[in-house]
Formats: sequence, structure tokens, C-alpha cells
Amino acid sequence: MSRIEGDALAQLLPSPELRQLFIKTALLVGYADSKLNSGESQLIKEYAAALKVDTAQLAMMETQVKEFLLSHLSHLSNVEAAAEVARKLKV
Repeated sequence: MSRIEGDALAQLLPSPELRQLFIKTALLVGYADSKLNSGESQLIKEYAAALKVDTAQLAMMETQVKEFLLSHLSHLSNVEAAAEVARKLKV
């Protein structure tokens, strides 16, 4: 399977809302194994640039994704396990 080029992706996602949703989804998929590897991170940065998402917006979206993932652990009584996940996500 070949990957989509940034220009083609930008044409498919014309609105800022769709572009943000795509980037956040890519981050969620990247963090599925609890760590965004360098290849995933680089590809997301390339897509963000093609979608006109600047580095500050990308950083904010990454923080939002991490907080979203951690929010699902807030009800756990095992605080140490939740803290370990936070450390892995570097939050």
C-alpha cells in the first residue's frame, strides 16, 4: 500500500476542522502502542505542514490527544499504573 502525498491529502481535507481531525486521529493511532516513534512523528509533521497546521498547533493537538488518552484512566484506583502511563506519554 502506498501512502498519500501531502498535496493530495490537503485537497481531500479542505476545511481546518477536517485537517485538525485528521492530525488528531493520526496522533491517536501513533500512540496506540503508548509511544509515537520517530517515523510516525515525522510523517505526522509532514502531513501537518501540507495541511497548513503550524508547529504550535501541532504541539497543542498532541497535548490534547495525550490528555484525552489519560482521561480514560482517571477513574482507576491504581494511581501508580495511571502515573506510569502518563510518564510513557511524557505528560
